[in-house]
Amino acid sequence: MQRLFPAHWYVSHRERFLYQPRNRRLRRTRILNRLRGQGLVERIHRPGGGSSAWFTTDTGAQLVEGRGGVTARRYRMTPVRAAGPLRDHTLATVEAGLAFLEHARRRGDRLHPLGWTPEVAHRHRDGSRGAFSSRHVISDAVMSYVLRTEAAEYPLWCFLEVDRATMPVHRVAAKIRAYERYRDYVPQLRGRAPRTIGELEAHAWKQRYGPVFPALLIVLDGAGERLLRTRMRDLAAAVRRTEPSYSQRWKLRIGVTLLPWLKDAGPAAGVFLPLHSNDDALVDLRLASDGISASEVRTLERPR
Repeated sequence: MQRLFPAHWYVSHRERFLYQPRNRRLRRTRILNRLRGQGLVERIHRPGGGSSAWFTTDTGAQLVEGRGGVTARRYRMTPVRAAGPLRDHTLATVEAGLAFLEHARRRGDRLHPLGWTPEVAHRHRDGSRGAFSSRHVISDAVMSYVLRTEAAEYPLWCFLEVDRATMPVHRVAAKIRAYERYRDYVPQLRGRAPRTIGELEAHAWKQRYGPVFPALLIVLDGAGERLLRTRMRDLAAAVRRTEPSYSQRWKLRIGVTLLPWLKDAGPAAGVFLPLHSNDDALVDLRLASDGISASEVRTLERPR
């Protein structure tokens, strides 16, 4: 169960089968129905006769959290939430994660199902006033991925944001700036002043992710590929226009891609446009500057 349903997220009847590729489909259906009979998972039927969406119940989530390996959280999925307005966004996030997982298996990269955590909050300022969202940036998912090449292995932490073209581009850029605040955030010590240089410079993210700040990956979905390429170009222009010396000031590595590109070619191919530079070359998950040349994003074709 822990492999099928980490924490509270939910998957479609089609997508769940990627978790155990050698088992037969019928056996997995029986397993899910058995878990449902025990009150550990539940499902809703998607509109228009689409596949079912499965999610852990409160009892199932407590069981998984009690066994360790996943972070306990107050949030629980319910039938009302599963059928609500965030359904398509949640399933798109799951689909992006499964694209990473499927290509990792094909290439021999490493991505454990529990290396993918949905909806992770990161505090970027002290205090308790105001809304929770004013003090935190909430990642759609956090991923620990090991990319293998002939020369070396690259262990990577990544924040994932899924944009389904439901909000103005400037709001997406504003969320990117929230990651900048998290990058610079040093929690205040309660009741005393810092005693060492280490305490003075103890960024919150280093305690969770180590010495290198995770890359931010933005996956575009929710529209046709032509419109998504236009949105990619508009987002790049908005980010680069806001801060010309972007890479030096923000100290972030940011890559944007389209969900169809990610599913077709995988993260090890040149599918990400880096927003932390003015270079329009498409690069792989490492977001290094040795990607595929492209004069304009509007001219890009789907990677093969």
